[in-house]
Amino acid sequence: FPSHDTESISLVEIIVANDASTDKTLEKIRLLERKAPKFKFHYLNRHANVGITRNYEHGFAACQGDYVAVLEGDDFWTSEEKLTKQIAILDETPECSLCSTNYFIFHESTGEQSLRVPTTQGSRTISSHELIDDNIIGNFSTCVYRRESLNKLPPKLFEIRSYDWIVNICMGMQGKIVFLNEPMSVYRLHSDGAWSSMHNLEKLKAQHSVLAAYNELTNGVFHEKFTNLGTTNLHGVS
Repeated sequence: FPSHDTESISLVEIIVANDASTDKTLEKIRLLERKAPKFKFHYLNRHANVGITRNYEHGFAACQGDYVAVLEGDDFWTSEEKLTKQIAILDETPECSLCSTNYFIFHESTGEQSLRVPTTQGSRTISSHELIDDNIIGNFSTCVYRRESLNKLPPKLFEIRSYDWIVNICMGMQGKIVFLNEPMSVYRLHSDGAWSSMHNLEKLKAQHSVLAAYNELTNGVFHEKFTNLGTTNLHGVS
């Protein structure tokens, strides 16, 4: 997305990072492309699955605009003003590396929906320390990044299992993170999701397995917090 020119959709490039998907997502996107000729589509198609971390690395590297918005395949945006509002924050706040929004959590198995944060007005600034305690951002689909900051992410981040949590912790080390309390996207929890399909014990074990690497990746700045997380008792979690 371009800076200071959000009305010119011809300057919006859509990067489709298709990691050897076996569903019909690609066909649906190509159908949308025919209906939106003013947008520029760039397809990163792979014959073999490289995994979520490498797929994001390649997707980020392909972006050329000032700002990068992410929409994961399971999620969707609910506000036509989402990107406009987030880009405005980034334009007005040069020290901000990332702008995220509140979101709805949709439980596909029950049809229930809840807000991640009850407040729907105003905004707040979040630090990396706070993200370690509570990953309020929760998923990539709420985020718009400053591409200059994305380019400064440590290369080793993409050599380990990295989801939105550690990416955003690293982004917070570069600049402010602004969180808009207005909900503007939906995070779907369903049985086919790579993360949401795990039981709580599996999630905790997966988190514990990468804490040492995350601590090294962030040069020990959050050593105490990562260490405290690493000593969490795994027994009795289901």
